[in-house]
This record gives sequence, structure tokens and C-alpha cells, in this order.
Amino acid sequence: MIKLIGVQCDVSLGNCEQNLQAMLAHLEAAAERGADLVIFPECALTGYGFESREAAMECAEPLEGPASEQMIAACQKFQLNCIYGFLEKDDERIL
Repeated sequence: MIKLIGVQCDVSLGNCEQNLQAMLAHLEAAAERGADLVIFPECALTGYGFESREAAMECAEPLEGPASEQMIAACQKFQLNCIYGFLEKDDERIL
């Protein structure tokens, strides 16, 4: 049986580092509870509702960006998987 934990959390619009640190803490807490899979809200890393495309681009990052690297490392450390959303950047587009 897979133990799934859904995270309900406040997301700070545009404050990716703060959001990332909160997500990493949630992963650790979920691991302590024996989670196999942790699911975060839509755009948990970046937030959504930016006032402009330019503001959104400042927070967007590539799929294999620094936040993803940290999330992957945490999942490996805690031996679990996670699903989270963020604004993905590819060159000058948001996907």
C-alpha cells in the first residue's frame, strides 16, 4: 500500500526561496510520518496570480532548475516521491 500525504500550505506569491524551504520542511515531516508520495498544491513553488508576464518570468525556472535539484535531493534523502507545481521557463516562454 502507498502512503500518500497531501500538503495544504500558504504559498507566498513570487517568494520562491521561502516557498521552497517550506516545501523541503514538509517533505521531511512527511517522511517522518512514513509517506511514500507527497502532493503539493498547484504552483506551490512560485505561487500564481502574477500581475504581469514579466513578474511571472522572474520566478519561473527550467524543469531542471535549482529548485528541482533541491527537491530531487530531498526526495532521495527521505526515500519518497513528490508532485508539485511551478512556472516552468523554456528560453523566453512560460510553459
